[in-house]
Amino acid sequence: MPEKQEFPEHPREKLRRIIEELRLPAGPDPRFATPAAISANLNEFTAAVHATWKDIQAEVIREVVTLEILLAKVDFSTRPKGSADWLRYLCRLWRRVNDAVAWGVLGQRETVRQVCQHRVRPTLIESNPQSVAAVLDDINKDPLSIALWNDATTFLDVGDITARRNGKKELDFIELKQGDINWAILQLNEGDDPAQESRRAGKG
Repeated sequence: MPEKQEFPEHPREKLRRIIEELRLPAGPDPRFATPAAISANLNEFTAAVHATWKDIQAEVIREVVTLEILLAKVDFSTRPKGSADWLRYLCRLWRRVNDAVAWGVLGQRETVRQVCQHRVRPTLIESNPQSVAAVLDDINKDPLSIALWNDATTFLDVGDITARRNGKKELDFIELKQGDINWAILQLNEGDDPAQESRRAGKG
């Protein structure tokens, strides 16, 4: 059982860093200093923004999984009152961080309203994180594509993964069916796939 000093404190410094990264996700590169410069270097800008967002999501997933493992293993009868609530609060806080990334990917309030169904979130550790991560990595290896794990947010409720591919505006909502994840990994970039259900934003 972890010692008391191993319980996480408020991640203020991490959050300050992430806020700065979200404020300027492509960094201070002069190629992205003005709207005109961004338009002239759009692929490079998109890749830089995606890289920042992908790193933030990866950090969120690590933090949430670590907290969920503590919640599952610690005997809270030996801990100060409120310890479990503190860990749950941190889980929600980190999901809110990933919400900021998701808002950046979706871009419009109306789209957010369409995908938010106020679904209760499962724990990530009970949601096959290794297999989901493999699918995320398969999409995210393309600098112009980005994939989000919906359960690592508080509001993405359509399918299991939300993706924007090849720099396009259209969103894919991918549902990975139990037992078919390996097939999905192989087929994600091959068009229609019997192992996944992909719904477009505003359609179906």
